[in-house]
Amino acid sequence: MEDGRIVTDISALVPGEKPGQFIGRVWIYEDVTRQKQLEAQLIQLAERDPLTNLYNRRRFHEEIERIIADASGAKAHAGLLAIDLDGFADQR
Repeated sequence: MEDGRIVTDISALVPGEKPGQFIGRVWIYEDVTRQKQLEAQLIQLAERDPLTNLYNRRRFHEEIERIIADASGAKAHAGLLAIDLDGFADQR
């Protein structure tokens, strides 16, 4: 929606007295904004390092595999620059 809310909608036909006859339709709308926000936060926590906000090892490997597959399918080249941050906070 324009105000940022996320709304789902479900509709169902209302049956009439005769088989195959319908007298209307019922629409159900549900605001799922908070649920979607919490899902995004959980994904963020599961995929990223809290200190650097970089992908964690599992997500990093998934992303590298996707990039390699995309480059291979497009017959293009891909490169990787890796920096090891072990002990990063201890260096002064």
